[in-house]
Amino acid sequence: MTSTCYNIHLRPAVILMNCLPIDIICCVDEGPDEFTVKPGDKLQLPNIDPGRNVLVMRLPEYLEKEWSCRHEISAEHEEFSVWTFNSYDSAAKMTLDLGMHTLDKNGSLIMSLYCPFWMLNKTGLMIGYRKSKKTEKNDAVGSPTKCSDENLNVLYHPAQFKGPILFSFNPKNFFWQEKSCD
Repeated sequence: MTSTCYNIHLRPAVILMNCLPIDIICCVDEGPDEFTVKPGDKLQLPNIDPGRNVLVMRLPEYLEKEWSCRHEISAEHEEFSVWTFNSYDSAAKMTLDLGMHTLDKNGSLIMSLYCPFWMLNKTGLMIGYRKSKKTEKNDAVGSPTKCSDENLNVLYHPAQFKGPILFSFNPKNFFWQEKSCD
């Protein structure tokens, strides 16, 4: 009698990687289970069906606010996309744009949430980060800022805040590259 040997590889549909310096909390379709993903960790999501499920992510207590984002997991995904997190904890709605890098590897979607720039203030002084004047009118929503004329284009980093400040460009220019020198 002959026998046949098979190798069966069970892989999750989605693997979420946290490339941020802060915790993220995620759940699928507002399900009862929430999962905390620590900085640098991965979360396997075997029950997601791309094209049918929505991923809900939260950034708890980042800048003393609750940030949230709902995004459909698409079967036809772009390699790089921008996910917008909103916070309603202040008088004005605030937004934070983060990048999502998605790869299809061995039948699993590997999704990496990241921010292009993190800043730490070790100076002991208040620092203000000014965006390019080109984005001053309508596009100053990439990093958490309030929508008032005096600080429309500036992100303030207090001396006493020891955590990282996440900085990103607005969605229109998030992946745009300009040649800096010839």
